[in-house]
Amino acid sequence: MRYALLGVISLCALGACNAPPRDIYTADGRRGQVIDCSPKRENIGRALQAQSGPLVAGNMPAAMPPPQPDWGACLAQAGSLCGSRGYDVLERQPHGTMVIQCRGQ
Repeated sequence: MRYALLGVISLCALGACNAPPRDIYTADGRRGQVIDCSPKRENIGRALQAQSGPLVAGNMPAAMPPPQPDWGACLAQAGSLCGSRGYDVLERQPHGTMVIQCRGQ
């Protein structure tokens, strides 16, 4: 458990998540976790700056697609939470949240 917590803290420190996972109860009464993988505001700014130079109000290219959630970071965080037990993804929202449930929980 201690190593799982260290993994989550490391991922968040690297900017992979916006908030720690939130515990919920699923429809079948078992515990699950909501993981937030939506792009962080400062990471969006860095990506824009890398593509279009220094940010100036209103210089965002019109054709630039909206930032996408980092699903890889979400899955890594789920793996850190559940460890060798594994997990099931119960729901994945396009805006960047995922609900998981550790197996055997």
